[in-house]
Amino acid sequence: MKKTVTGLVIAMTLMAANANAMSFTDDFNDGILDGWTPKIGSWSITNDTLSNNGSVYGVLWKDDSFGVDQKIQVDAYFDFSTNTIDDELAHLRVRTNKNTNGIQPFWDTGYLADFRQNEIAVYNTYLGGNPKIASFTFNNTPFTQDGWYELAFSVEGTGSDTLFSAWVNGIQYLDQTYNNSIADLDSGYLGLGRKITYDNAKGYSYSTHIPEPSTALLFGIGAFGFVGTRLRNKKK
Repeated sequence: MKKTVTGLVIAMTLMAANANAMSFTDDFNDGILDGWTPKIGSWSITNDTLSNNGSVYGVLWKDDSFGVDQKIQVDAYFDFSTNTIDDELAHLRVRTNKNTNGIQPFWDTGYLADFRQNEIAVYNTYLGGNPKIASFTFNNTPFTQDGWYELAFSVEGTGSDTLFSAWVNGIQYLDQTYNNSIADLDSGYLGLGRKITYDNAKGYSYSTHIPEPSTALLFGIGAFGFVGTRLRNKKK
């Protein structure tokens, strides 16, 4: 029995090692938009932060992040004093791909997490009409004042076991399963969107879905703990 367990652990470890995992961090302090590919919009780095001055449907991909199990975390500056939706809405994307079928050319296809003051909503932008497929409505919103907030969005699994999770300032609000029957959405790139200001991006992506217990092993040795940094004062 001991040999069997040992063999299983070794097999799982090898599986994890061959999963083509990648992780990244980018504080944009170098002022260079390297490692990212703008797909829609006019993206640039100003004062060590990232923003899009073009289309409100702007999309920016993280290079080499193509995978199945993914998580992206980023700080976003919410400014409620302007009464402008561009300053109050952040889009985090997983499994995003350039749309080639002409259904939603302005959105790219994939899963989009929409963070706003009253709700976190996940949309399937592959389908016409961008249907909402998961959501959480705040009873007490964490977005209480102008400032920086840490946002995170992840996807794990495929098919009927596709799991979405979302966090604000390290607190998980969304944990919902979706029955994904669209093969084109089983993988893709990590990305950001809209016109809000971003900073301190980090994330990971695995090219194949890793079953338990190797997922836990990978999280322990190669992925981020994503300990939430609280709302902090920072010059916009």
